[in-house]
Amino acid sequence: VGDFHYNGHRLLTDYPAMAQALSKYRINPGNVGKGEKKDKQFAQMIEAAMKYDKVVRIGVNWGSLDQELLAQFMDENARRAQPWDAKPVMYQALVESALTSAAYACELGYNPDNIIIS
Repeated sequence: VGDFHYNGHRLLTDYPAMAQALSKYRINPGNVGKGEKKDKQFAQMIEAAMKYDKVVRIGVNWGSLDQELLAQFMDENARRAQPWDAKPVMYQALVESALTSAAYACELGYNPDNIIIS
């Protein structure tokens, strides 16, 4: 399993034999990049998964949570009449990060049956 953080897009592009040899790819959405760069780098990894017919595990956890998304959720929470505690907001951000990444992979043409969310 290729567990990709910051440079997975480059590894899968620059080392096609490795990309082909791995049984599946694990992508941490919060560790892919920021803004447009994030979308481009995520897309490169999904394109490699499609090219080599690989399963993708989209894994989110506290260490790889998209900080921009978390900040957005925290800001929205602060504007509530009765804000939640931080922990449920963080859980919401974890779920949203995984689901948004899976949806984007599908938009790119990736087979949803090949996506594992954890």
